[in-house]
Amino acid sequence: MQDGEATNGARGEDAPPTPASDVPLYGTAESAAGLDRVTRTATKLPYGPPPVSQQPARPGQRLAARLLDILVVGVVVLVVQLPMWTAVLSHNQEIRRLVDEYLSDQGGDVQLGALQQALLPWATLSSAVVLLIWFLYEVPLTVRRGQTLGKLLVGIRVTSIVPAGQLSWAAVLGRWAILGLPSMFGFVGMLFQALDCGWQLSDPARRQCLHDKAVGTVVVRAERPGTAG
Repeated sequence: MQDGEATNGARGEDAPPTPASDVPLYGTAESAAGLDRVTRTATKLPYGPPPVSQQPARPGQRLAARLLDILVVGVVVLVVQLPMWTAVLSHNQEIRRLVDEYLSDQGGDVQLGALQQALLPWATLSSAVVLLIWFLYEVPLTVRRGQTLGKLLVGIRVTSIVPAGQLSWAAVLGRWAILGLPSMFGFVGMLFQALDCGWQLSDPARRQCLHDKAVGTVVVRAERPGTAG
């Protein structure tokens, strides 16, 4: 009986490792630990490099796409805001008077402060309009296609890490808010945006910005229009 138990124990020790299951190696704790197989009880986690078929977009690609998007949004903003500011400067008598006095250099620094105070509500409204246009342009397109026009032309797209490829409204909203809302805080907000976008340079595996890391997204390469097939 003891010989049988010893034999069984020896067989248990010599038994081959549990074969890999259908759980993909990418995004698992085993991948993060440097193992080359996944057990059947492995829990999928957002670790490890992206699969070969989802290479991270290069920083230059992301910058080019963002510049194209700024151009698109800028044109829309110009079309919307030019009539607004024309109406403000034409019909607001107080602002017109302050502008005329400032241009004629009658009031100096004191008059400049009064002009800035009078323009502050309209400047705040103008900033809110810019954010709204940016939001309406970027968020719905990213949820539906993973791409804005700029990303489409450059050949990159936004995808979710877990579950792979499935972008939710919550993730896209959070991603946009982290990047976009600091615009309301002037120079400090611009510094945060620069840090946010520059963070990808410290992440060679996934090239994630801070707004990507916060919601679990990654920007990957995709086919540009006319290159498929």
